[in-house]
Amino acid sequence: MRQSQNKAKSPYKQAEKIGTEEQFKIERDNSLNCKPDSFIQSKAFLEVDKQKLSDKLPFSKTDIGNQQQQNREFQHNPKQPIRQPQKDIKKQNKIKKSNTKKKQIQQYLPKLNKEKKKPFDYNLLQNTGNVQKHKKSEDSINKFNEQNQDIKIDYQGTNIYNNEEKNTSKVEEIQANNIEISEPNNQDEQKNETYQLNRKFQSNKARLQKTVEIIRQLQKISSNQRHIEEKYKYYLRETDDFNSLCQHYSIKKLQQKQNLKKHCNNIQFVRGDGNCFYTAFGYQLLKHLLCTFNLNQYDQFIQFILDKKIQFKINYDNFQIDDQDLLEEFLYQLQQLRLIEDQDDRKQQLLSQFAEHEIQENGQGCFHNLSTIFLRNLCDNILEFSELKDLCLDRENLLIWEAECNSNEVIIQALASKLKINVKLIFFSAGDFIIQEYEKDFQNQIILLIQPGHYNIGYNK
Repeated sequence: MRQSQNKAKSPYKQAEKIGTEEQFKIERDNSLNCKPDSFIQSKAFLEVDKQKLSDKLPFSKTDIGNQQQQNREFQHNPKQPIRQPQKDIKKQNKIKKSNTKKKQIQQYLPKLNKEKKKPFDYNLLQNTGNVQKHKKSEDSINKFNEQNQDIKIDYQGTNIYNNEEKNTSKVEEIQANNIEISEPNNQDEQKNETYQLNRKFQSNKARLQKTVEIIRQLQKISSNQRHIEEKYKYYLRETDDFNSLCQHYSIKKLQQKQNLKKHCNNIQFVRGDGNCFYTAFGYQLLKHLLCTFNLNQYDQFIQFILDKKIQFKINYDNFQIDDQDLLEEFLYQLQQLRLIEDQDDRKQQLLSQFAEHEIQENGQGCFHNLSTIFLRNLCDNILEFSELKDLCLDRENLLIWEAECNSNEVIIQALASKLKINVKLIFFSAGDFIIQEYEKDFQNQIILLIQPGHYNIGYNK
C-alpha cells in the first residue's frame, strides 16, 4: 500500500534518499577505480533504481536504515514479473492460442484465394485467346463459304432459266449480299486484272439485226418526228468548265459561286428530251460499272441482273418492245466495252457510243437507247421490292418511252440505296440552288444538276 504524500516527513522518502546516496557512493568508487565492468554495472544499477522509483515499489518499514537490505535491492538482477491472478493468465493463454490460429489461417488464405479466383488480367488474356481462336475458325469457315458460293454462282448462271424455284432462292441470296460491288476502286489491282469475265456473251448476227431494226423503228416514231439541230442531236456533249456551269444556271453572286464550287465545278450537257434523267443517271452508272468497279464487282452486277430476271420492255403509243434478246445484246455491247484494257480508251469509247444518235448496221448508235430501256426496267424492278414503292404515284411512266416520272426523287433514293452509290442532287432556280444528298457514306458518286424539266451531269474534279 502507498503512503500519503501530504505528510511532512515520510519514512519512504528517507529510504529513497538513503538509497540514492548509497548509489552515488558506489558509482564514485567504481569510477575512481577505473574498472569498466564496475562502471557499466553502476549504470545498470542506476537504471534499475530509476525504474523502481518510477514504479514506486513499496519498501518494508523494517528495512529503513538497513544498509545490507539497500545493497541487495540495487544488485543487477533481472526484473521479476508481477504476479497476476490465474484467471488473467488463462485468458492470456487463450488469446495467444487464438492469435496463433489466426496467423495459421491467414497463411493459407492467400493460397485458397488464388485458387478460387484468378486475377483479372489473366482471365482477360484467356478470353482474348479464345476470341482469337474463334476468329481464326470463323475466317476459315468464311473462306470455305466463299469458295462454295463461287461454285454455286457458276452453277446458277447455267441453269438460270430452267427452274423458277431455284431462281427465287438465288434472288434471295443476291438480296442478302446484293450489290456489294460499289466498293472504292483499287487502281493498282485493276491494272493487274487478266480481263477474263466469269460469264461471256457471244456475238449473234440475227440478234444484232433484230436490235437495229427495233431501235430504228422506235426512233422513227419518237425523236425523228421533231426537228432538232445537228449539234443538239447527240445525247451527250463534251464537259464544260465552272464558268459555263455558273452562266447556264445564272449563278452570279460570289458567295454562291464559292459554295457551288465545293460541290460541283464542271458540267456535261444532256440532250433535252423525256429521257434526260435516264441519260444523266445511266451514263454515270455505266461509267462506274466499266471504269471504277473491278472485274469481280462487274461480274456481281451482271449476275444480279440475270438473277433478278430484269425485263426489257418499253411502250410508246401503240408500239411495244418486250424482248429479252435486246437485253442480251445490250449486255454483250457492255461486255465489249469492259474488255478494253486501257481505262482511258474505255472511257472514250463509252462516251462516243453513249452519245451517238445515228444508227448503223453494225449496231453503232443503239447503245444509248438500249441503256435507257435497261435503266427504266431496272428502276421498276428495284422499286417493286422497295419500301418507297407506295410513294411513287406515277410508276407506270417508268416503262413509257420519253415519259418523265414526277416521283424521280423517290426513284433516285431507291436506286442509291440498292446500288450503294452516293447521289447528290443540285436544284437550280432563279439564280440560286439547294442540295439534296442520298447515301453519303459511299464513295462512288453521281451528281445530277436539276432545273425544272431537265437534268444535266455534274462533276467535282
